[in-house]
Amino acid sequence: MKFLFRTLLALVFLLAILIGIAYVTMTRPSVQKRIFEAQLPEGSSIEHIQVTPSKLILRGVDVQLPDGSRLQVGLIKSGFSPLAAIFGQTIRLNGVKVESLLIQLPKAVFGGSDLPDRSLPSDRSLDPITAKSDRPVVTAGSANAPEDVLYALGELQWLWDIDGINLQGVIIDGYENRYFFNVQSGAIAPGVETELYASLELKSKEALEGGLQNLSTNLRLQFKQDQRGGFESFKMDSKTSGSDSAGASLLSASQTLALQVDASGRSAELTFEADVNLPEPGVFLPEMSSLRDFVLKADLKAKANGSMLTFNQANLDLTADSQAIASVKLQQALTLGGGQQFAGRLVSVELLRLPLEWVNPWLPEGVKLTGAPFAAEIFLQGGSDGSLVVLTEQPLNLGPFSVLQEEQVLFNDLTLRMNPVLRAAPDQTLHYELTALQVTDGYGPFINAEVKGRKKNDNKDAQFGGLQSEAILNVGLLELLQQPALAGKAGVLSGKALLRLKMEQSAAFPMAIEVSIDDLRGHSQPGLGQDYRLTARLRRLGSGGYAIDADLQAGFKNSPSTSIQVSGQVNPSQIPVPFNLDVTATDILQRDLDILIAALAPSEALGVSKTGRPKQGQKPSVSATPPASLPSSADVERPAWADLDGSATVQIDEFILNSGQVIQSITAQATVSESLLEVKNMKGRLQEGPIAGRARIDFAAADPMPYKVLSQINFENVDPAVFSGKQSGSFPVRGMFNGEFKLEGKGGTLEAALENSEAGFLITGRKGVLTAFDLDNRSQLGLLGVGLLGRQLDRPGITAMAKAVPYFKDIHFENFTLNLTRGQDKVVRIPELVFLGDNIRIEGQGFIGASRLDAIMDQPLQLLLELGAKGRLVDYLETLQLLSNQTSENGFRTWKEALEISGTIGNPDTSALKDMLSEAAGRAISGRSASLQSTEVEGEPTDPAISKEPQQQRRLNEIDIGLDLLNSVFGN
Repeated sequence: MKFLFRTLLALVFLLAILIGIAYVTMTRPSVQKRIFEAQLPEGSSIEHIQVTPSKLILRGVDVQLPDGSRLQVGLIKSGFSPLAAIFGQTIRLNGVKVESLLIQLPKAVFGGSDLPDRSLPSDRSLDPITAKSDRPVVTAGSANAPEDVLYALGELQWLWDIDGINLQGVIIDGYENRYFFNVQSGAIAPGVETELYASLELKSKEALEGGLQNLSTNLRLQFKQDQRGGFESFKMDSKTSGSDSAGASLLSASQTLALQVDASGRSAELTFEADVNLPEPGVFLPEMSSLRDFVLKADLKAKANGSMLTFNQANLDLTADSQAIASVKLQQALTLGGGQQFAGRLVSVELLRLPLEWVNPWLPEGVKLTGAPFAAEIFLQGGSDGSLVVLTEQPLNLGPFSVLQEEQVLFNDLTLRMNPVLRAAPDQTLHYELTALQVTDGYGPFINAEVKGRKKNDNKDAQFGGLQSEAILNVGLLELLQQPALAGKAGVLSGKALLRLKMEQSAAFPMAIEVSIDDLRGHSQPGLGQDYRLTARLRRLGSGGYAIDADLQAGFKNSPSTSIQVSGQVNPSQIPVPFNLDVTATDILQRDLDILIAALAPSEALGVSKTGRPKQGQKPSVSATPPASLPSSADVERPAWADLDGSATVQIDEFILNSGQVIQSITAQATVSESLLEVKNMKGRLQEGPIAGRARIDFAAADPMPYKVLSQINFENVDPAVFSGKQSGSFPVRGMFNGEFKLEGKGGTLEAALENSEAGFLITGRKGVLTAFDLDNRSQLGLLGVGLLGRQLDRPGITAMAKAVPYFKDIHFENFTLNLTRGQDKVVRIPELVFLGDNIRIEGQGFIGASRLDAIMDQPLQLLLELGAKGRLVDYLETLQLLSNQTSENGFRTWKEALEISGTIGNPDTSALKDMLSEAAGRAISGRSASLQSTEVEGEPTDPAISKEPQQQRRLNEIDIGLDLLNSVFGN
């Protein structure tokens, strides 16, 4: 037993020794210094530290934070009781002494210099700290109720037992301005009412930007600590004043805050008053630089009881230049959290002339509003069903105003009118209604809209956030596109759009968009107009994307000329946007697409003036001319589809061309990404012939010529009239042809790659008809008369002409070849033209003037043709003296002269052939053969005076009759 007792005693003694050693070790300054320095940020240091059960000593403290802030203290010395902190949750300090306290804030940077340029004009904004872009972002606080925050001040677990505070120090801001502060207080202890005084004074050698040089703040704080912790009462009075170097006042502000807290009884009372006077508010807030003598007065009285917070008084008044700007008034006591039955008006907000500059800080970076101040009267009132309603006495009228981005005008001289109503129902459903919404420019209204809907908060999993809404907009497209931000973006000449947006949670597709456009016309085709309708529906998918179902129609609603359906999936939340679409169409009319493309195509040449539209009111105060953008030559223009990544399948039943031809059963597959846009496996049928093709555009940003285009189309048994904008009956060539088209090019932009491309077009045909000129009924009767006249007058040339002309009306051929090539000079050359018929052979070469590819059919044509004849036609043309003595290998007699064909490839001018035949006919009628001359000599009377005059007159009459008949043949 004694052995056990001695052993335990030895262990206790050993433990006491270890504790003593540990205590002595831990209280050694060197050990404490290493421990304390390890907890400081990198670069910080401490000269000496000693913490004992009775005192705290810190010397030479230098704390450097990562943001550049710095705290320096020469000496902190105080009596300290760690045991009170550990066992009594009491901070007990006495004999507190602080020396050489310095707080240095991070330095501001001005273009590589730490100091601001004092030479700048005084009307410049104060500093970047007050600018919108550099203001700290205020994050959302805790979700606790406001009354819980008040109770928390009375429920602090720690007690403060300090015999007093006497603290002086200096704060150096980022511009090396020095703020001297002083804090003094009496004893702070539980159950004792304490008064604390604090002052802050700016002493700057030079005036700050804006002129502020002297700034001082005095604060008086009275508080009483409860015996159990926390505060029973809290009252603060503060006064702040600031002036410039001349002593003129720039700031005068006073605040009073009083708080009584009964934490055990869960009640509190709060009173707050503030009075701020800024003779030059732009010194502190650049957004308010246009105002003078800004005055803010506010007062608030609230009482908390349990979970209820009642506001008995809340008022805010803003004035500037001795004129009221805005005021907020609490019309009756407002209780939150207590199930109050609201009735009548609760809060009124009156905006008399609110400057738009005050709205700018809340807009996206670089965007601001300029224009007339905003005036409105808004009320919050309670409904009989317990709801809260926000509404206006009169419709809101904002404007005229302009929207600018980086000092460039986006929307100019707009006026916004609307009548909003916002209602919060007792079941926490938010109802909103926006009626009589109208957007007007300097010439009148061009947008009329109405929005209604509601938002439920009880269904968090609902698509589109439980939102149910309907919006209707009527938009004048031309007027909208005249605004600078949209000027030149589209070539719309006229058109009215009606847009309807619906969100219905219970629908199969919760979101639906309907757009209808009446009489859409483009500047490039002012004579053509069409109506269009678009319906699109969306449904959110589990993967985060959307299922889409869209329908585009053109023409009459009951019998549309174009009907296109699109279905698939798309995820706009990702960049590039992934998609997978199926495009089907029953009918597509090329004319409908031409009008739509003409209206959507950019029109950079368009100005923003509205000539011919009567203007209402004064001229716009801000120039509406869009700013010219000068892109850098080093910038690479990304493709319009760069932010897309997906595929689509296309199936079209009928595509009706402007020529009247119909392409049937079109199928294709499309792949879209930034580096590749490809349409492959394109197939279809035109009349009885198949069509196949492919096209791709490659994009490589690093390449000096980033765009490369490649296209190929093959067709068989196709009527060539398909390549003309006219109906097939007026096209000069008819028959069934095969063809192959190839195009390849590259350039700095897609347009340049297309325009600088090299292309080839080869057409071959068999058993067709070429119409050199038309013969109507009158011409055919004239031709019959010419033949009769030739036999009656015994004129072989006239008879030959009558027989030869029908050969050239419809020239039947066995083989036809046309080869077109386009080089980088954009000239379309015709190296080969071969036409081989039963009686006529045509061979030629020529070119088409340089042009854009889409205008090739309308460009000047120069074609030199060599003709040949065979069969009975040789006899007729030989009589007309049109043939040479040369005969080709295939038996065709060559014509004496080559023909020059002009006009266009879509409408060639064959008048040279008419002229050649007409001249030959004239010679045939007016000429005299040798046999006729000898007959006249032998048979005529010897007296010329008797026979010459009637014979000449008869010959002249015959010539006139013949020429009239030939003119009727050739349509003259």
